[in-house]
Amino acid sequence: SERLASTLAVEFRGAMALQLATRAASWLVALVAAWQLLRYAARHVAYGPPPRGPLARARARWLRGHMESWLRISSTFDSVLSGVTIEHIDEEGHIRASVVAAGLLLGADGFLHEGALFALVDTLTGMGQIAAGLFPGLTAEISLTCHRRVSAGERLYAEGRVVKVYENPLVVMQMDVYSAPHEASEKHLVATGKHTKSMRRPFIE
Repeated sequence: SERLASTLAVEFRGAMALQLATRAASWLVALVAAWQLLRYAARHVAYGPPPRGPLARARARWLRGHMESWLRISSTFDSVLSGVTIEHIDEEGHIRASVVAAGLLLGADGFLHEGALFALVDTLTGMGQIAAGLFPGLTAEISLTCHRRVSAGERLYAEGRVVKVYENPLVVMQMDVYSAPHEASEKHLVATGKHTKSMRRPFIE
């Protein structure tokens, strides 16, 4: 009877160990599956089309007020655009802004400096990228085609938009800059800029 009891105890312990091992394996498989699902969700959020709706529109409205204020108080390079007025920005990445060609935006010859146009394209398209819910990263390429000179005192009108979003991950934006001596005057195309910028990789790879 003792031998039988010992045999049963050994078999019981073996069965319990097998049951625990089976449960542990099941939990491990479930954890791996959950991790893969979390990775997929993170990549979808980072690289996929950003969500649209009331929250996205609220984000764009918040950016419009706060980014304009930030330009006015910033001590960084972007402070050269402290006179910019953001007239429109939405959750699709469209942005319209204006600024008077004066002060630090002018070159020694009294005309608008081309570097000011680069700053407009760089900063404003970046704001449009943020408004569209696309994580901003490093500029990969920025180009500018100038069409005419701008005299001091003329007002510049910038119109930017998101052109294409790639999964590698890059976002391409374009901005057209116009000028007019007065608000009611006819606008003339000053420059066309293209900005290719990376998007930050998700926190889970």
